Amino acid sequence: MPRLNLNGMRTKIMMLITGITISCETPAFMKIMGSEDADIKEINYTALPNLPIDERGYYHLELMDSWQTIHTIGGVLYRGDDIENGVNVVKTAWQGNMYWVYGDYECYIKVVDDIGYSNCINYDYQPEYLVPTVNGSAYSREDGSVNQTIGPVRNMRGDTLQIITKWYDDWTSTEGTSEPLYIILD
Repeated sequence: MPRLNLNGMRTKIMMLITGITISCETPAFMKIMGSEDADIKEINYTALPNLPIDERGYYHLELMDSWQTIHTIGGVLYRGDDIENGVNVVKTAWQGNMYWVYGDYECYIKVVDDIGYSNCINYDYQPEYLVPTVNGSAYSREDGSVNQTIGPVRNMRGDTLQIITKWYDDWTSTEGTSEPLYIILD
């Protein structure tokens, strides 16, 4: 009695069942992203600075007695209104408004409305020696979380550090900018 070769038939049946199953259900990425380019939800950002906040909305960082206090701040990038819908591998740019000068342990620079101020009178500094208190960039992880390191120095105690986070959305070709984050250096 001749033996039937069912391997080819079994493969064809599995392909048919898989095709029907996939075509009948909306893929998960379509629910998140939308079916048309116009439906792609924008990227939003929520700051998570890992610091106590006061009633005015200002965060507080207690500076250590050593020269520099290192602290990690963070946030989450996500599409739409669901913070659980994190966006992976998005480069973020971070900018603070305070700088210290390499080799100078007394003075620092604060930029307000594009004007640089110093805590020292008639302070003359070389721009190439400015050290930012906020690292410049970071990438988001798979869950949308992004972390950044700040490093204010002890002579900034009593001042307020302002931080802005920016990102670029390759899918929608738009740039996003966070609300300023204010950290009082105690």
